[in-house]
Amino acid sequence: MAFGDIVRSGASPGGAPLGIGGDATTIWHCDSGTDQVYELSTTDLSVVRQAASPDSVPFGIGGDADTIWHCSAGGTPKVYELSTTDLSVIRQTSGVGSNTSGIGGESATIWYTRLVADKIGELSTTDLSVVREVASPTGSPDGVGGIATKIWYCDRIVDRVYELAIADFSVVRQASSPSTGARGIGGDADTIWHCDPDADLIYELAITVAPTVTTQLCSDVGETSATGNGNITDLGSPDPTAHGVCWNITGTPTTSDNKTDEGAASSTGAFTTTMTGLTEGIKLYVRAYVTNSGGTSYGEEVAFVPIASADVGYIWEDDTKTHINTESGGGRSFEGSLVAAGSNPEGQIFTEGSYFHAIDEEGDERRTEGTVTGDTGPKGTLFTEAARLHILDENGDERYI
Repeated sequence: MAFGDIVRSGASPGGAPLGIGGDATTIWHCDSGTDQVYELSTTDLSVVRQAASPDSVPFGIGGDADTIWHCSAGGTPKVYELSTTDLSVIRQTSGVGSNTSGIGGESATIWYTRLVADKIGELSTTDLSVVREVASPTGSPDGVGGIATKIWYCDRIVDRVYELAIADFSVVRQASSPSTGARGIGGDADTIWHCDPDADLIYELAITVAPTVTTQLCSDVGETSATGNGNITDLGSPDPTAHGVCWNITGTPTTSDNKTDEGAASSTGAFTTTMTGLTEGIKLYVRAYVTNSGGTSYGEEVAFVPIASADVGYIWEDDTKTHINTESGGGRSFEGSLVAAGSNPEGQIFTEGSYFHAIDEEGDERRTEGTVTGDTGPKGTLFTEAARLHILDENGDERYI
């Protein structure tokens, strides 16, 4: 489910639903056909209670469980704070400007829009005066809501819903509205409520954004275990509920295959996870994954062969790379081109011309694309030094890439 998709819908209590807001536990709503303000049930969107709006043209409403902000667009437009107890007026102002078309926020923040003037801004919760006002990002601002750290916004001409940046009201992301005359929007960081005056419907919309992750080569490879490595580059929205790596023996692994699960994630960055129950000598394909309510995302695929750390020198191929186990039990890789198989046995390491060559597990010859240099050393040693892979060739000469 993507941003702006319909989670659920219900009939509006009046004939012209124009304003909606609230949070995950509370819905405030107004209707210009009935000139009423309502509290709706978050369970089934039915009416919990209602009262007459203080204005004959109620356009917008929002707030949270502890606060109600309300606005009108007709006559002398006003902005109100209403009582959450009986929906009566606590205070009001007419100093915002003409055509106040939307209002929302929470107890500590008020966002508002003005139609025709095409403005969007912030009001002071202290005296309802204008804190800042700029041109709206679209030409028909008909609803706004959210919290101090999140702004939801809609436009009825282009029929789209938006997330806006709190710093400058620029568009962060957008999606088509399910309404052909999108008016009224609100909610909090985890919820979006939206109105459809054409169909007389109220919607809950999805806010999900898929997370992203990358996969790094596995490390600490052993006979039956290895360390999977990933990096969450974007948490998405809401935060991930699971992350780890998954693997199989055929390629393109998913969470339906073998996997680890490191649980929820609240920050981006690298992570490690222990893969167990592996079979020595069987090549595995691995991808990092991360899951939120929007779905599961995967990183690039990598491969390795479980092998005891004592079995230094095991060679295998993966796409355009050749991998070799080092003395630490981890793997090193280099770019290589597949050339015709020679008469050398599997695992043979040798030089030919200016290339470094190795025979992989299928008997195919792999070689580097660059030149190699050499030095002498004790024959049979395979090691890394100063970020280079060093190997003694068939003549006992040290080669590194």
